[in-house]
Amino acid sequence: MENQNDFWLPSQSFLTIEGQIVRNPNDSTIAFCPNGLLQLFSECKYLLNGVEIDHTRGLGLATTLKGYCNLTPDEMLSYHHAGWGEFPDTLTTGVEHRFKACIPLKFLLGFAEDYTKILLGCRQELILTRAGHDKNALWKTLPTRTEGVTEANYKTTIANYKAAELGTVTISKMTWNLASIAVADKARITLLQIINNDIPITIGFRSWQYFEHPSVPSTKEFKWTITSATQLERPRFIIVAFQTDRKDNVLAQANHFDHVNVTDVKVFLNSDSFPYSNLTLDFKRNKYGPAYQMFHNFQSTYYNETHRVPA
Repeated sequence: MENQNDFWLPSQSFLTIEGQIVRNPNDSTIAFCPNGLLQLFSECKYLLNGVEIDHTRGLGLATTLKGYCNLTPDEMLSYHHAGWGEFPDTLTTGVEHRFKACIPLKFLLGFAEDYTKILLGCRQELILTRAGHDKNALWKTLPTRTEGVTEANYKTTIANYKAAELGTVTISKMTWNLASIAVADKARITLLQIINNDIPITIGFRSWQYFEHPSVPSTKEFKWTITSATQLERPRFIIVAFQTDRKDNVLAQANHFDHVNVTDVKVFLNSDSFPYSNLTLDFKRNKYGPAYQMFHNFQSTYYNETHRVPA
């Protein structure tokens, strides 16, 4: 964004993405998985006057985990145009399966969600890095095993589907839509004085960091050590999720997660542990109340709002 004389409001900006799902002509069951549009990108950076302000890695899964925890059911339904919702393929239209989506920048960066003030006299840049492939963005309905097909042949068919390139996404156009704010002359003079006097402005926001353990050992218990940032950037919230055979697998929705029969999760932050007591979960017997309560409390503590209801 080169025009530095206008007043911009990045918190209200959004991305417009136009493109097409290119499918196999004999297969019409390929669609976007929930939040699949952001699985098309591996990371997002926001720069101000050439300085990196915020950065989200693992964009697809990071934003999915955040979305599942902070979006209400009504918000998920209302954000179909951004690729969310129970039926994400309603995003595409016509036999050519073209789409045009509008994704709020607050879905991608903590800066855009938390910093709601205007910016003036600065150059803004948004950098998105395309993922190496589109398998995590798309989802093919698992074919049903028909009568007369042996289990071995069915497994071979599934393996062939997993290995094949069943569909790709072509992006034809991307636009970053920034809101320009009209300011009264009296307020404009005050703001220009701040710039002329070179008064530092504090930009406070919560950034999101994504960490992935590529291969969890098949043991009863394992520890995962993560080095946190500086004293200035301390962890405030930690979301833990598990997946089994979903990454790079178009037959399994990459933005869904598995409980893997986990019985307890505990975070050690220096000498403190969270939660203090054991969760004693048992998903096979539907005993996951403590974990759901923690999930339920996320919205009220993150946004300091008690009336929100998670999905």
